Amino acid sequence: MDVLGLLANISQVVDLLVKIGVMCSIYCVDVKKAPGDVRRLLKEVDRLTAVIKELESLLQSPKGSSKLQSPSLRQAVFDLRRLLAEMVAKLDLGAKHARAVWPFKKRDIHEIFATIERQKANILLNISIDQTSVLLDVHQEIVLSKLRIADAATFDSSPDGEQSFCLDGTRSHIIAQIEEWGANSDSQSVFWLNGMAGTGKSTISRTIAQSFANKNILGASFFFKRGGGDRSGTNFLITTIAAQLVRRIPSIASRIREVLDFEPQIHEKPLGDQFQKLILDPLKNTPGCWSSSLLIVVDALDECGNEENMRTLIGIFSKAQQRNNPRLKVFLTSRPELPIRLGFEEISGKYDHLLLATVPKATIEHDIALFMKHQLNAIKMDYNKSVSIHRKISTGWPGDDVVQQLIDSAVPLFIVAATICRFLKDRRLGGPQHQLSKILEYQKMHISGLDMTYLPILDNLIADLPLSARKEVLTRFQYLIGSIITLAQPLSIRSLADLLAMSTDAIEDQLDLLHSVLGVPTDLDTPVRLLHLSFRDFLVDSEKKLNLSKYPFWVDESEAHSKLFSQCIKLLSTDSVLKEDICFLRSPGTLRSDIKQNAIDEHLPGAVQYACIYWVHHLSLSSLWICDNDQTHKFLARYLLNWLEALSIIGRITESVHMMDDLLYKLEAKNAQDIGNLLRDAKRFIQANIATFNKAPLQIYSSALIFAPEKSVVRCMFKSSIPTWLHTLPAMQSHWDPCLATFEDRSMTNANLLAIPVESRFLSQSWQLKMWDARTASCVATYENYLPTTAWVSPDGTEILYISGCKQLRIMDASTRSCVAEYSGHAGKIKRAIFSTDGQQFASVSEDGTLMIWDRASHKPVAIHDFNIDNRDRMVGFSPDGLTFLVISNERTIRLLSSRVTGQMLTINYADKYVETASFSPNSQTLVSIYSGGTIRFLDRLSGDSLVAKGAGNTVRGGLLFFSDGLRVITAMEASVENGHGIGIWNTLRATCDSLLEGHRATISEIILSKDENRIASASYDKSIRVWDTHTMTCIRIYDGHDEGIASLTYSADEMLLISADTNGIFKVWDANMAIQSAEVESHESAEIESHKSAVLEVIFSPDKKKIITTSGDRTVRLWDSTTGKCLSMGTDHRIFAWIPLMVPQDIPTAPFDHIMSSRGLFGFPRSIEFSADSSTILSSTDGWEAVSIKLWNAANGDCQLLSDEFTDSILSIAFSPDGKTVTSTSRDGIMRYWDTTTQKPLGSFGGGTYSISSSIYTADGTQLVLACDDGMVRLFHPSTRNCKEMNEAHDSPVMIVTMSVSGSKLASNAKSKVKIWDADTGTCIANYTSTSDTTSNISKLLFSPDEQYLVVLYEAGEIKIEILSVATGHCLDKLVGICGLANHMAFDSSAGSSLRVITNVGTLEFDPPSSATCVHARSSFSSQRAVNTIGLGLSKDGEWITWDSRNMLWLPPAFRISASDIDVAGSLLALGSRLGRLLLIGVDPSKMPVNVLDASPRPLA
Repeated sequence: MDVLGLLANISQVVDLLVKIGVMCSIYCVDVKKAPGDVRRLLKEVDRLTAVIKELESLLQSPKGSSKLQSPSLRQAVFDLRRLLAEMVAKLDLGAKHARAVWPFKKRDIHEIFATIERQKANILLNISIDQTSVLLDVHQEIVLSKLRIADAATFDSSPDGEQSFCLDGTRSHIIAQIEEWGANSDSQSVFWLNGMAGTGKSTISRTIAQSFANKNILGASFFFKRGGGDRSGTNFLITTIAAQLVRRIPSIASRIREVLDFEPQIHEKPLGDQFQKLILDPLKNTPGCWSSSLLIVVDALDECGNEENMRTLIGIFSKAQQRNNPRLKVFLTSRPELPIRLGFEEISGKYDHLLLATVPKATIEHDIALFMKHQLNAIKMDYNKSVSIHRKISTGWPGDDVVQQLIDSAVPLFIVAATICRFLKDRRLGGPQHQLSKILEYQKMHISGLDMTYLPILDNLIADLPLSARKEVLTRFQYLIGSIITLAQPLSIRSLADLLAMSTDAIEDQLDLLHSVLGVPTDLDTPVRLLHLSFRDFLVDSEKKLNLSKYPFWVDESEAHSKLFSQCIKLLSTDSVLKEDICFLRSPGTLRSDIKQNAIDEHLPGAVQYACIYWVHHLSLSSLWICDNDQTHKFLARYLLNWLEALSIIGRITESVHMMDDLLYKLEAKNAQDIGNLLRDAKRFIQANIATFNKAPLQIYSSALIFAPEKSVVRCMFKSSIPTWLHTLPAMQSHWDPCLATFEDRSMTNANLLAIPVESRFLSQSWQLKMWDARTASCVATYENYLPTTAWVSPDGTEILYISGCKQLRIMDASTRSCVAEYSGHAGKIKRAIFSTDGQQFASVSEDGTLMIWDRASHKPVAIHDFNIDNRDRMVGFSPDGLTFLVISNERTIRLLSSRVTGQMLTINYADKYVETASFSPNSQTLVSIYSGGTIRFLDRLSGDSLVAKGAGNTVRGGLLFFSDGLRVITAMEASVENGHGIGIWNTLRATCDSLLEGHRATISEIILSKDENRIASASYDKSIRVWDTHTMTCIRIYDGHDEGIASLTYSADEMLLISADTNGIFKVWDANMAIQSAEVESHESAEIESHKSAVLEVIFSPDKKKIITTSGDRTVRLWDSTTGKCLSMGTDHRIFAWIPLMVPQDIPTAPFDHIMSSRGLFGFPRSIEFSADSSTILSSTDGWEAVSIKLWNAANGDCQLLSDEFTDSILSIAFSPDGKTVTSTSRDGIMRYWDTTTQKPLGSFGGGTYSISSSIYTADGTQLVLACDDGMVRLFHPSTRNCKEMNEAHDSPVMIVTMSVSGSKLASNAKSKVKIWDADTGTCIANYTSTSDTTSNISKLLFSPDEQYLVVLYEAGEIKIEILSVATGHCLDKLVGICGLANHMAFDSSAGSSLRVITNVGTLEFDPPSSATCVHARSSFSSQRAVNTIGLGLSKDGEWITWDSRNMLWLPPAFRISASDIDVAGSLLALGSRLGRLLLIGVDPSKMPVNVLDASPRPLA
């Protein structure tokens, strides 16, 4: 290999290293258990990249070829390339799943690192490399490639073709003051330059930034601009600043890279989190990275687009005060807008500022004079250079008097001076002398500075034109320029042409004469921008309408919005502008996150994106109204789904909910019934499917439509859009139910909900704190470093606080994410904190054994008390008057602590009773406490008298709930088998329960009271919400829809919504409007779909596929017709086999039980119900209160007959004989019994004496039974002779599962983690296998291949669902991953030819039989994990997608998640049992599956 060959190999190594880095980022996001290995691999890749790049550099040097001839070097590079190629192949394979599967074991990672280290050492032996600087470069390159930045946002960018800096000698005092602030180490961390529009703030900012840059203290700059694309918002503010800091300080790049590796979408996180993680933390964790102050310049904060963000950023930037070495400072400019003033008020005393309005007029006049004279002289010189001698301007032009007149007209606005100079300089309008004469004419009119600035420019457009031409110019101006100044964001000339239906030439012709007021680009794709907002203000000033002769260019803003709305709709209604699959994704399962931006921009050009986002905005600001069959109605009736698809693709779908509200507001009072119905239904359609739209845009046409109610207006209107390949659709309810939206966040299990008294937002508190918008079902903000349950919201919703800290408490403002105050005093780790009702105090407890009560104003603890965490002391909270803090100690003692003085006020201890909870009345005079055994005590704190009663139940989240008068208190009540769980309303004066509200079937988790105290809402672990009328004391509404117990509940601020969260992180938003809801629910209930009342646990097709049987946690069995989906019959008292983990309420044994979602994912339950081979009969077991029994069902009509009820214990297994004439069962008493199905008479029993039998199956010919015995033996039992044959050795634990090959020559058995394979004739053990640590669940089923070469092992749960064993050796040949966790049944497909094809209840799995070479290899090493193909219809690994040939096709929304499944392979029909008890039948017609869909994306490789 010569040097060129070596270079080629090195180039390939570099490419492979880049690919590995990119793939590792994917795994960081998708794989829960891999980040540790991923982080190590990323670091090793960085180090190796540094070495390889240095090697490449040396090779390319003149002396490289002579120095690098070492054979060992060449071999090291070659071996390294081969290793990296293998790694890329494995990473690529694992990344092809819906969620990436980490392809390496710990052992593999160790071997990879060892090999890399060896090859790297070989390279370093041949060359001398200093890796440090190279590694920094690598980090820097990677970080800069990953950070999303805003274009042209820095001070030295020139998006509008010019840069303005303060002229020497101008603004001297202002600049000096700011520079002094920047240099002073004792100055505040924030400086605010505040001034009105046109006062030159941006010019000062640019000059200051340049000054800081010259002094080498500028860290970064960001210049906001309204309508300036990325510069008009805060999306990329922090990332842009971080990118500039990385260029300035490369040593922080590695810190930022660590953040980006684990949060690649960091720019979508809250601004406070971004600032902390990308700026403050990297600077803090890289000591000595910068020796001096580091300044950030942020200009025009008022133009960042969002008022809340303006205020937020001020608080965030004030956190720069925390940084020293380097000292971080932020220079801000803005207009004095209200949100900004409020933001600075919140950090009062923590910033320096300068108000431009306070600058003396003489100083401003002096600065403008210098600027004006400089510009006029430059204009004169430039003009004279370009003209002949007789046209040159005289030396004295324009004269001191004229200059003074111009200065007087401009003061105090620099924008006026700048615009005048631009007008004079613009040769399109005439020479400087001619232009100046026009300005002076207007000055004689004694008009305002803005009039004198803009009127000469505009009037020049119509000067000396006849009336008709004048009208034409004005019409064109108002259309084009009126649109430009009214746009919600600026558009390029090309996009303007598309939107306004004009040619680009026509637009450029009009803009040619307006360069003085507009930033007109030289190309067609850069946005046209206002040079200053004062031009827009001038044109739309309503007072100018009164004098159109003087102001003929006045723009009617409402009319401009009307025209833009109309043009948006016309553009979107053009053929092929909006259509299904607009971006040619082809595969309906394409995730939105996988769509490339260039594809979006190609198929959704700028004008189309603008029209999609803003047509509703322009309509809402116009004078137009909506009625039936108008432009809006026709557009939505045809393009609603296409429009929603486009919004989803460009990431703006959540805004469509608010768009629907805006459209509903614009409805005419009359003639708008049809469009009104469409809009209301469309809003429900969007809210219900937000999660779907955000997941995969093309699911709008399939998942969203087929799971909408049958009579949904949107579903009926767009029924033809449902894919034709879906030939069987699940039956749905007729109308929308009260659940408006369902969304999930698995990090929010058992969350506590807290409403915010403004808008429709709420907080969820778990290990994180998150803020949500209930109407759009979207997360608004995430807060980290948060002490659980410490959030507090002020009554008016203006202040949201939470506590953060370890030993030092920090009160954080949730709106700004900034630290409001810090409190120090605890010596140990702080465990919990609670705010008082008014938020002016808070209490904290620490591992140091103290409880401190703090006064927020003084920042000091006002009382300190003992608190024993180890003694199970529990904080309850402050009394409403704030004078007392309540603690429960050692579960038995109530302590009332003074919140003003150190020392205990009162201790209450009632003998052996455990205190469940306690709470104060609203006036703080009555203390109500509940004790174990149902005792409730009412203590009058003034008199010391107490009353005691019985009947109160366990505490609910939030404790006791008082009515405002303090005379009534709401508690949970003791449960009873007859009436379940109730709610009691107690009289606090008499200690009597005046009202009992009964109905819940499991523990009540939370009770809330409406503001008017007319309604009580309760949530329960029975998965229901009940609403009660406090006057009639009756249940007036029940909400069902959660598939797990409900953990928390809250009303929205306006109490129009109920928000609930279950124990598994599923949130639901409910319509709490009773008047509207009643009619909807009555209609819904009249057409109720038959279903179980709890999760479906099993779904089984009959062998002929004509019937389906389901079992459920409600202890019922249902028989269904697979063609019609109708329920034919139902049986009760059924319970699946006892070893399956179930969640059974212990207090109400008749309540529904459910499956447990283990940490390993979905669970495949072994089947507890069987069809006979001819599909005519069904065998099931029952587990009633009085007797355990077995039933036989007639599959044709659903009739049920009792086979036997002579059982003493639960049944463990049942089975039909192959001919269906006999059945067998085993039960917990260890006895196997068998019956004749024709006579229903018992034929005999076996076991229960010397040994017990746990399960039994028939042999293929039906003459014998294979018994799994508790003594570890496998036996063959002949019923006719009662002879029993034992295998020749035993397992060392009870046998759980047995199976036999088709020929009957082989047996296999399982006990714990061991599998034995037997020769059935001789009884000898052929092979043994022990499951590895990779498999962490029980074996569900064993299956021999038809040729008896392989044994397939199916596991109940876990990453590895299937293992392939060699029957001859017992070695594991393959471990299969990527299989849905619901898999619980399998059979070989005899028509598969030479391939192994296993039909399971989650899909047909195909894999090539291992070769003999593979078998030999398997003897000496563990087999690797492999993803397996699913042929035809199937389910994704997580059970959230219906797949075809392993491709995601149909998304199952959170409200329709499944717990069981089966498949009719020949009929391409999928039967799904939902966690809410529904049977969903979904069928696919393969002949109608579009070819382009099947070719859209590759399947995972087997």
